[in-house]
Amino acid sequence: MLMEESLDTGPILIQQRVPLPDSVTAGELSAQLAEAGAALLLPTLDGLKEGTIQPVPQDDGRATYAPRITKEMSRIDFERDAVSICSQIRALNPWPMASTVFHGEQLRVHLARAAGGAAQQGAAPGTFLGSSREGLLVQCGAGSIIELLGVQLAGRNLVTGRAFANGSRLKPGDLPFEPRHY
Repeated sequence: MLMEESLDTGPILIQQRVPLPDSVTAGELSAQLAEAGAALLLPTLDGLKEGTIQPVPQDDGRATYAPRITKEMSRIDFERDAVSICSQIRALNPWPMASTVFHGEQLRVHLARAAGGAAQQGAAPGTFLGSSREGLLVQCGAGSIIELLGVQLAGRNLVTGRAFANGSRLKPGDLPFEPRHY
């Protein structure tokens, strides 16, 4: 785009659609967009030089602005639904990383997915429901379940959710995660 005084408001010179899988993290998307942008740089410069690119004004009515990402946004609230929490985890990876409190310690969540199946009746948000092949299952709000696939305690290595559950000796029904991490 051409530069203007306001942020990201200049006319578009060239653009390309990039597929956005449901599982992509902010870090992965940033790398994909950097590659796509780099591939468009020379064709854009050539098009400007040759006069074959015509700037297209942006539609200000469709513009939205995202808030600045802060560490305070990293707190997982298990009272929210699993899909929303998964989006939060993907959006905050690689920084500042979504996290929760596990038995008083910060637990970073690198990767998760909403799990199918019925929630456990009467289980509070943050309740450990059991292990899957790859992860650990946690009760969330709206009767949903999240499968934590990659987790990391402060100062420790990243491990699968299943390995973490086994190493922590979690039993279904345990409430090791604070539902609201404030």
